Amino acid sequence: MSSPLIVPALLIAAVLLLSAVAKLVEPQATSDAFTSLRLPSMLARTGMPRLLPWAEIALALALLLTPSPLSRIVAVLAVLLMAAYTGVIARALRFEHPVDCSCFGKLGAGRVTQRTLVRNLLLTATAVLAWLSASRTEDSVLGQLLDGSARTWGWLAMTVLTGALAWLIVDRGAEPGRHVATTPTAEAADDDEYVRLPIPFGALEEPEGNVIGLRTIAQYHAVLLAFLNESCGPCVRAQSLLAGFDEANPEIAVRSVYREYANREAIPSDVPWYVDPAGQTGAALGAMSTPSAVLLGADGFIAGGPVHGEEAFTQFLTDISEELQQAREEAAALQALQPAETDAISG
Repeated sequence: MSSPLIVPALLIAAVLLLSAVAKLVEPQATSDAFTSLRLPSMLARTGMPRLLPWAEIALALALLLTPSPLSRIVAVLAVLLMAAYTGVIARALRFEHPVDCSCFGKLGAGRVTQRTLVRNLLLTATAVLAWLSASRTEDSVLGQLLDGSARTWGWLAMTVLTGALAWLIVDRGAEPGRHVATTPTAEAADDDEYVRLPIPFGALEEPEGNVIGLRTIAQYHAVLLAFLNESCGPCVRAQSLLAGFDEANPEIAVRSVYREYANREAIPSDVPWYVDPAGQTGAALGAMSTPSAVLLGADGFIAGGPVHGEEAFTQFLTDISEELQQAREEAAALQALQPAETDAISG
């Protein structure tokens, strides 16, 4: 046995297991990936997002445990799966607008780029090498490991070391603008006090191209700005909450905000929306990820936020609704007392 030939099957099995575990830990991320990549809705209806990680686990174990001749068939399935993943990514790169995809659950969350395509092409090539290895030996990968010499284990150790060093060298840490940093709108004097700071200078574009300043937007009433991406699952769910929130809370004007590359045909028409061309206004408000939300007060100050992420976004809307409802009830109670007080004075 030529020692290096065992490595491709091990790599593909490891990638499949890592991908499956990440998908099982964050199942919603897999469903969101199906939405972002515009895969046929029939796949989601048949439960494919839930079944996919288990299929990856089964394929990984089969790659490790199956002897010849079945090992060759399993290796072909691995090649086909990696080729299918590559085709999906290549198709996404042809979309008119950027796509965010959690191809490896939360571990692989990010923008689909040419680098994503190169990664998948390399995985496909590795799967082909695994098939070549399976066609040249009668034993399973596990059997080869158990019978392996010191030279075999040496090759594997050096492979692991090379991969670890490559990861440490290439990993750039948190990318600027992708993390949630402390912003002026989120500063507080202590854990229980929210400090309201002035609305920063900035502007947004209406769909027709007219530019309007942030302070003008909130000149006469409070405005909730929801920063969204029409191609991401969490944003689609967050967007679905806005119309109901707007109807239940007429005191606040609700506006969604998208980047200049947004697919306008995919933006719902139930809530008015703006465009933040370069993302500078969102950054000025601290809304540097999607979904995010900020509440602008009619007094020229930030009234709440920014909040980031689907869970925080949903809770933000709930908190605002509860506070407004409480204010309405207090106002109604005060109004009910006024006639009684007037009657008492006149009597």
